[in-house]
Amino acid sequence: MCHGNKVVKSMDFLVAVVEKGVKDGHVYENSDAGDEFLNVATSTINVKVQVLPHKLFERDGDNLKTKVYLTLEEALLGFEKSIIHLDGHEVKLNKSGVTNPGDKQKILDEGMPHHQFSSEFGDLYVTYEVEFPTDLSQNRLSKFRKMFDFK
Repeated sequence: MCHGNKVVKSMDFLVAVVEKGVKDGHVYENSDAGDEFLNVATSTINVKVQVLPHKLFERDGDNLKTKVYLTLEEALLGFEKSIIHLDGHEVKLNKSGVTNPGDKQKILDEGMPHHQFSSEFGDLYVTYEVEFPTDLSQNRLSKFRKMFDFK
């Protein structure tokens, strides 16, 4: 704060509570929160939300997207896996039979909470990627040959 030639240190704090589900670019307006000067009204301070990228999840509105990697065996025979959600709870994934690279699964109500309606959620979209082995042991190669009846 500046008064004439003097600089006065102020210890004022502004607390911004970011609500669940708020989207990137949302602006919280704080009227009359800025400094006040002689013959000048207090100003408004705006706080703009910037959502940072996450290493596992991508946000698309209120929906979330993620990739899950499967071994070749899991892709051919089925799997039971789980992922840890943003809030720490476990989301179980399972499928029997073949999963092709790029297959998608929609999991209802596992996305982001709707802003201002935090009891409602978007969905989670899981894309499955198959990790093909780069090298096969003789034992594993023999098993694959038998499995596919290849001589």
